[in-house]
Amino acid sequence: MDPAQRAELFDLLFAQEVFGVFVMRLDEPIAWRTCDDRDAALDYAFDHLRVVLANDTVCRQLGVPRDQLVGSSPGARWSHARDLWRDYFRRLFDQGRVHHTLRAPEGYGNGAVRDIEGDYACSFDAQGRITGYIGIQRDVSDVRRVTAELAESQRRLELALASGELGVWDHDLAAETIYFDRQQLVRLGYPSTPRQLPQAWWQQLIHPADLPAVGEAFHAHAAGRVPVYQVAYRVRT
Repeated sequence: MDPAQRAELFDLLFAQEVFGVFVMRLDEPIAWRTCDDRDAALDYAFDHLRVVLANDTVCRQLGVPRDQLVGSSPGARWSHARDLWRDYFRRLFDQGRVHHTLRAPEGYGNGAVRDIEGDYACSFDAQGRITGYIGIQRDVSDVRRVTAELAESQRRLELALASGELGVWDHDLAAETIYFDRQQLVRLGYPSTPRQLPQAWWQQLIHPADLPAVGEAFHAHAAGRVPVYQVAYRVRT
């Protein structure tokens, strides 16, 4: 199969793939297992490992048009992070197949990076030499950004709750459980690990004389008669 036919078949298989898929080939195979100077072999791969096939998704992930990506070597994008690239590929060449989460350069030399997660597997010739590798990956930059933002929001909320001596609880009506955060439990004199507890556990803490008012306030809110569930009551600590 000539290169044009191979590219056509690759597009047919992976054009609509939501994951980035690409194939890289070395100009000359590397006998990694018997190599005396693996640092030199990695240096060679840095300049002579070339993209031969890439779908549109991986081009979008890397911020590089296909006509620029195909034929390029790692040196074109990883010049500012050569040591990091060497660490990734030493592991790949050692193991033959890896699952990586890495910060990959976006574009050429602009300093931007994307968080990429994927699976990568070496290809070998009949003599067991590495001829290249195939990668299947996804961009997790947005997931990581949202996760970091949520963590920061949680930190700020906890700060505000602590300074205001407030606690948070969340009532799961279907499961009849209540989640209590650290502040709420500490204020009640219980261990500070946040946890989900049975609804009955909370009810047995409420002073018997206050229990009817608590129930009425809850049912009034659940029925939509009042917009806010608000009630004052005593609890056993």
